[in-house]
Amino acid sequence: MSRNETPISAEGCDEKRRYNTTQEHYVLPVDQQEINRLNTQHRAVTLIFEGLLPNAIRSIYKADQGKGKRVLDVGCGTGQWLIDLVEEYPDVEEVIGIDITLMHPPSYHKKIQFLTHNVLEAFPEEWIGRFDLVQSRFLITGIKDFPLLLEKLSTLLNPGGHLVVVEPETKCRSTTGRELKEVAPTMASFGELSYEAMQRFGIEVDASQNIPGYFENCGNFEDIQKESREIPMSDWSDDPKLKEIGFIQLSNSLALPDTIKRLIISLGLIDETGFEIAKEEFQDEVRHGKGKAVLPIWSIWARKK
Repeated sequence: MSRNETPISAEGCDEKRRYNTTQEHYVLPVDQQEINRLNTQHRAVTLIFEGLLPNAIRSIYKADQGKGKRVLDVGCGTGQWLIDLVEEYPDVEEVIGIDITLMHPPSYHKKIQFLTHNVLEAFPEEWIGRFDLVQSRFLITGIKDFPLLLEKLSTLLNPGGHLVVVEPETKCRSTTGRELKEVAPTMASFGELSYEAMQRFGIEVDASQNIPGYFENCGNFEDIQKESREIPMSDWSDDPKLKEIGFIQLSNSLALPDTIKRLIISLGLIDETGFEIAKEEFQDEVRHGKGKAVLPIWSIWARKK
């Protein structure tokens, strides 16, 4: 741990959530509440990007239903992305999901393998050059060296294979033309609090914007593409599609404070009572669509040389 990183402690925090104990750098819960949040997040992200894959890659897989393709999902969470992928592209040959803590459902397609693996550790030798598609999604709170991650994941791809990285920005923004702090002050201040907590813990808070440059610097990729979409934090939009996405996202938005609570309190940025007050005000602003807030999500992908 570097001098700029602060360890997590549960001291002063009312622990009602379950956390993984296999990696000290992972700050999010691993319980049923988190499973529900991740599945909701998956639905919202899939809808805002209009599919499981970027358009350019989707066209390749649609042409032959993914026939013969080998796919790896890094940090697969609940496994829902892989479950949907096999349903949409039934001819994929091999589908593997890895995570440090498995949270997948008890039943799923027989083509899917879920394996416990820490991405910071060495991959099996037989995986080198094996995959046609590797996805890494929402690892920002568990990865402190994205350039190293991209380098490692590039070794798993065969020439011509694709790496897709999807990461959120760490602050919401207002779509009203005004600063978020002017129209949703608690949402803005909570965002600043979370941002500071993640920085103190050594998390690269601006990773989503930096990742395209990391692809370039890696030297193993070509045809690097990026796209940003904005997920409404609730159902405030008049646009039917965005309103639906916001409705889906709402429960995820309301769960965000408790998701990051342990980290914020353990660093002494706020006490338990202050946190609960801020959480209620945050949730109230989200429910009422204050600031017409959105969370920017980045999708970056490239082809292995």
